[in-house]
Amino acid sequence: MKALLTVHFLKLRFYPLFWLVLALYAAFVPLIFRIFFSAELTVNEQQLDLGSFFALDGSGLWHYLMFAGSYGVHLFVLLMVSFTNRDYCFGLRRQYLLEGQNRAGLVLSDIALAALFSLSAVLLLSGATFGLAWNRGILISAADMSAVFPFLLTYILYFFVFVMMALLVNSFLKNTAGSFLVVLFWSLFIEAVVRWIDPSGLSDFLPVNSLNGLIPSPLRVIAGGAESVSLDAAKVMLSLMWGAVFAAAYWWRTSREDF
Repeated sequence: MKALLTVHFLKLRFYPLFWLVLALYAAFVPLIFRIFFSAELTVNEQQLDLGSFFALDGSGLWHYLMFAGSYGVHLFVLLMVSFTNRDYCFGLRRQYLLEGQNRAGLVLSDIALAALFSLSAVLLLSGATFGLAWNRGILISAADMSAVFPFLLTYILYFFVFVMMALLVNSFLKNTAGSFLVVLFWSLFIEAVVRWIDPSGLSDFLPVNSLNGLIPSPLRVIAGGAESVSLDAAKVMLSLMWGAVFAAAYWWRTSREDF
């Protein structure tokens, strides 16, 4: 696996989409934050700034940016499936096996790459947070960092499970546009429709619904009148379960695939 990861890193250095996704995400997070923060709500015929409902202190800024940045997960989904399909297209996976690599190593290197992309998203989000804090004169204290740290871990989990779901879908389709659209429509529309028509509540256990519980949403704070956000332990466990399911299914699919 170590040799495969080294090869992946060498390929990423010269892969334009990798740098484009990082640049787009770095710009996307503060842009969505600005749009969201400046939006207005009409309450009792009065116009109120949406940002006024959520404390814009050190930890509050982190929560805003996590909420805004979570929508950028689809950029990393596109990057992962595109990068993987280049290997399929040029027959590199077959070549890896001929050179003595095993299928388990292929799977583990893909899982490690998904984790790397997830960590990259958190690092870019952190850069955007400190940049905006400096621009707005907001002090991020050690207490803020301590309060936010569990959310940073679940943010990595959020991205990782999304990317693993995309890898599993792509292992069947082997088409970048098709795999990207399946994940996009499932996350934005299909699950929403299922939850709308499901009277039993079983749709609460669907993967994207579980993942959405990991993100500190200012909208939930506004709707519930809460003063702070908190992690949902049940959603964390469900997301871990879905991550394990997607990884195991991808392992099974790769172990039986004819390269």
